[in-house]
Amino acid sequence: MWGAVVDTVDIVFTTATFGGSEEIYEWVSGEDVGSLTERNIMAKGVADRATNALNYAGDVLTGNKSAKEMGTDALEAAWSGAKGVYSDFIEPFVKDGQYMLEETQGGTLDQVD
Repeated sequence: MWGAVVDTVDIVFTTATFGGSEEIYEWVSGEDVGSLTERNIMAKGVADRATNALNYAGDVLTGNKSAKEMGTDALEAAWSGAKGVYSDFIEPFVKDGQYMLEETQGGTLDQVD
């Protein structure tokens, strides 16, 4: 999810600077960068998702999707979103907490003494 936020900011910044973001980045970092297309495939992903959403909406409106299929799709999307939130936001804290707890115990918790 964080990657999507960074990609969105990158696109907005590039647009706001009329394509001059590469020069600004090169000036700040001292490194050469490729074009937005070379370093980021978000635009293609957005277009693919929009096409998929329109196709799905068309299937719903024409009756090609049943209520059961839509419910299953909604549950799958919610589960996928929940897994993404967990891996992006919760898991790093769990791992950090596990590390801190291990350090207070003088090593890994799965040690057998």
